[in-house]
Amino acid sequence: MKALIFDFGKLKYETERDYTLQLTWNKLSNKTNISHDCVLAIGEVLADCQNFSKQMKNECSFVSLRDVDRALVLFIYFLEVFTDVFQIEKHNNVDKITKSLLLALSVAYLARMASRNEFITKVLRCIKPPLHPVDLIEYQIIVKKYQEKLLDCIDTENGIAKNAALRENIFMMFVCIELRIPLFLVGKPGSSKSLAKAVIENSLRGKNSKKATMRQFKQIHLHSDQCSAFSTPASITEVFMSAKNFQEKRDTRTFVSVVALDIFAEASPYLPLKALHPFLEDGTDGSGSDDQRIAREKRVAFIGISNSALDPAKMNRGIMVTRTEPSIQDLKNSAIGICSDKGNNNPVLERLRTYFTELASAYKSICDLQKREFFGLRDFYSLIKMLYWMSEETGSILTRPQLEHAVRRNFSGFDEFDAVAKFQLQELKNNELKIVQNFPCQFVS
Repeated sequence: MKALIFDFGKLKYETERDYTLQLTWNKLSNKTNISHDCVLAIGEVLADCQNFSKQMKNECSFVSLRDVDRALVLFIYFLEVFTDVFQIEKHNNVDKITKSLLLALSVAYLARMASRNEFITKVLRCIKPPLHPVDLIEYQIIVKKYQEKLLDCIDTENGIAKNAALRENIFMMFVCIELRIPLFLVGKPGSSKSLAKAVIENSLRGKNSKKATMRQFKQIHLHSDQCSAFSTPASITEVFMSAKNFQEKRDTRTFVSVVALDIFAEASPYLPLKALHPFLEDGTDGSGSDDQRIAREKRVAFIGISNSALDPAKMNRGIMVTRTEPSIQDLKNSAIGICSDKGNNNPVLERLRTYFTELASAYKSICDLQKREFFGLRDFYSLIKMLYWMSEETGSILTRPQLEHAVRRNFSGFDEFDAVAKFQLQELKNNELKIVQNFPCQFVS
């Protein structure tokens, strides 16, 4: 077999740049609201994004001209639709074209990165006139404002923390479903992947949406499947065909079927995810000829949720979001969000606010010490909810028995260390923790 192996190599930077500029010209040259100089400037930025991505040392380095094509589709959508519906106040006179490009880059390239600031700082240096140059802070503000505008129009229940992870997950799902671009969400349990899917399903109901703004967008219907080690290519194909048949009876301009896979099948001996390739590539099952390719606007949408990265052949056929470990500030903001269902003036929130930084720091130290992932984000969120309930029921600040019980309830069962000791209760505002000898058991258990 060795004699039959041939290394096709990869495109040189100059060659790929030429391809990228030509793709950009083909997509944008007929847009009357974009000057020829802007088209060339956008092409140069995308060529640099491709080059910077290939310099990465992980799965983010696997890019192709598919990424350029997706970035251009995203740019046109943001320019012609999204920024008109979700309008933000002007920021340092950054023009609409530059804002749309920044949003497209955040979806097509930045979302997959673990070290995002380093990557986007390089890219921002390549944005030159006639585009509006921006720095890192300006970029982050613009993208965050648009994500928050969208989140304001999404239905969420009380007690759900609208943290950065949920905000970005919803934004990515919304855009990729609207454009029928395959999306992979990769992150540890508790990183708001399934929650975002549930929120999107509840909010995107077309003309029946609760929020008036969302009535302008497509109605979705989820076709979910829980992959496992026993999944087969036929079972994956069946889900896609069911979604496709369901969509055929409806107007694809106002309706989209969404295949949502919880992916745990990489180790299956049946290699079920091989069936994904043709569906993600051209919308078919791969059994027909090239002339049976389905146009993007007629395909079903796809969301893949996984706890770990898949192989590059799959992920390059869509957009990948990498959910990294939250910082202490992220955890603190999530805790505040969980306790804010009655507004920021909620007295329970004010009683608990002083503990959040120490609790978040303690959780991070536990994560750093555990050799295997025994505890996770859901344990931390459950701890916050339990403390909130205890303080709400008693109408007072936390007691030492309450705090110790809540920690043991959510962080016990691991023999390598004592959770209570790791949370260092003695440092959690001793002067504010009541010491109660005979605390009512109904507020402890």
